[in-house]
Amino acid sequence: MIKKVLSIFLSLSIIALCPLTAFAMVATPSDAVKVPVASSNEVEIIQSDNVSVATSSNAFPSEEYMETDDFDILDAPALLSSGIGDLDNTIDYSGVTFVLNYHDMSGKVHRPEYKLNSDGYFSVARPADCADIMWIGFKFKKASLPSSGKYAMRVRFGCNTGVTYQDYGYELQLYSEYTNVKVEGVSSTPYFDQSSGDLYFSQTIQLSGSTYVVFAYRPTSSLNDFFPYGGYLDVNFERLSSSADVNSVAPGVGDISSSDIQQDISSNTAQQVEQGDTIIELIKNTIQTISSQLTAFWNQLAGEFTNLFTKMNQQHTEQLEADRTNTEDMIAAEESNTTNIINNNNANTDKLAYGYDSSAQDQKNDELGSKLDEYDSAESEIFDSVSGNISDFNMDDYKIEDSSLLAGIVWVSDFMQQLFVSMGLFNLPVTISLVLIFVVIMIGYYRIRS
Repeated sequence: MIKKVLSIFLSLSIIALCPLTAFAMVATPSDAVKVPVASSNEVEIIQSDNVSVATSSNAFPSEEYMETDDFDILDAPALLSSGIGDLDNTIDYSGVTFVLNYHDMSGKVHRPEYKLNSDGYFSVARPADCADIMWIGFKFKKASLPSSGKYAMRVRFGCNTGVTYQDYGYELQLYSEYTNVKVEGVSSTPYFDQSSGDLYFSQTIQLSGSTYVVFAYRPTSSLNDFFPYGGYLDVNFERLSSSADVNSVAPGVGDISSSDIQQDISSNTAQQVEQGDTIIELIKNTIQTISSQLTAFWNQLAGEFTNLFTKMNQQHTEQLEADRTNTEDMIAAEESNTTNIINNNNANTDKLAYGYDSSAQDQKNDELGSKLDEYDSAESEIFDSVSGNISDFNMDDYKIEDSSLLAGIVWVSDFMQQLFVSMGLFNLPVTISLVLIFVVIMIGYYRIRS
């Protein structure tokens, strides 16, 4: 235990006695190494054989653009603990991204960039394959930088968590992108301060129309304590006079040739195209917003029409129900009135039929019935007498042997047949009459026989 305490005390003493410096090499237009890149939008640095490049475990982006000589070695300024105050933001966050440079489990380097919102806020969760953080930083693209000139650049970042950073090895890099395939870069060590995860840095710089800026630094917190990492960023550019001295100058500034002018024009044109694309994107977003609002309005209007239709349908149903109830009440009332009228009529009829003395009429009816019985008795006696005589009546059989008599009967029959046919449709009632006469005769005969 005593050995561990002594070892720790000795280590702290050595660290306190040794000055901590950071070396920043500044390239000049005469000897800066220009390295080609894959594209202008997402810079992927290609290492050159004659460039001193740091290892992939701790390399900053600027170390891929370092010059080959060893002059202008700057010591890092002493770290101040004066506190980090507020800062007025002067930039548009559309061109600012947070850069996370890390190794995965297999040692492969990843460098994703995360956009900030319109308030300068971002929050980054730990990538699933993140094994070790190499460096982190902020990238300021052309859309968020002022025009060419000299400026005092100040940056304040208010972190959500209380992480800590290394007090050395932080850099501010200026890159000049002259064409779509060539990039130059220089680095410098700005003033840097930190407090409970918040950080502040400042530097005097000179920008050109094709410059973008990267500020890189390293955290010392563990991955579990570092993520999620995020907060609010404020950036302030204060313009300086053209004669002011600056600590960092963008490549190509000060010694401008005709080709550089053409390249600046090309870069400005590309920037204008990028701004035009941004405007077009804003217009598209505005149109999309208007379309969404119109869709919401039509949905709301459809909802109102649906509610109105439902209300009208409900009122119509209630009206139909009320009409049906009234109709049923009217039918019931009419039925009751009709029943009362029928009952009254029945009562009146009963009074008319049975409301007088019918004894005299009954006596007359009895007398008439007696007379009719006497008449039926007399008629029965007459019919009995007649039927007896008819029963006793016999008719001799006649033999028709004379041909002249038969011819006469045949002639009469033919005549009657022709007469019957010539009557046409009139023969129908005649036939019916004859049939009725025959039926009546037969009925009379039957009654006489019985």
